[in-house]
Amino acid sequence: MAQCPSCGSFNVQKISPWAMFLTLFASGGCLVWLATRFPPLWFLAGIALLFSFFVLIGKSSWRCLDCRHAWVSKRGAEEHEKQHERSPKKQ
Repeated sequence: MAQCPSCGSFNVQKISPWAMFLTLFASGGCLVWLATRFPPLWFLAGIALLFSFFVLIGKSSWRCLDCRHAWVSKRGAEEHEKQHERSPKKQ
């Protein structure tokens, strides 16, 4: 199970790359709408829209539900988590 590097809590939640993509893409869409009124926002809208696609190919993110700390997991830790979930639980 994943552990928060900030407070040590095991009360953590994996943040889906699709959820991050949709959030950034919607934010970029709002910025496009606002940029029609305030042209300097076109730059930020472009960055948000481009970055939203790169989030899909990135690493997994986690958020601690106790201290609200967010971090990106390391690839080795993610593979260890998958193996731990697949192994039968001993009692």
